[in-house]
Amino acid sequence: MFFVIVLALVVTYYWNSLIGIAGAAAWSILASVFVPSIAIGHNWRRATGAGAVAAAFVGIFTSIWFQVANYNPGGFFGATLAILLAIATLIIVSLLT
Repeated sequence: MFFVIVLALVVTYYWNSLIGIAGAAAWSILASVFVPSIAIGHNWRRATGAGAVAAAFVGIFTSIWFQVANYNPGGFFGATLAILLAIATLIIVSLLT
């Protein structure tokens, strides 16, 4: 663990924007997973566990993909599109199951 901490300190010392990028990625992944499950899943009676799990997977993978690809459609952040795709997945999978 000591070497990992030292490596992290050295990388962040020489690459100042890494903390901001990692923070933005973490918050976008968190939002794309929890917004559909909490905002819709707790308030919609037809939401299912399978829909929530599928939405979480779609949210995680699309958010990571948009961060890695630096995808910024139409001036919006890629995380916004990831949240919308996760919401759509929750609704579609819940209706199908």
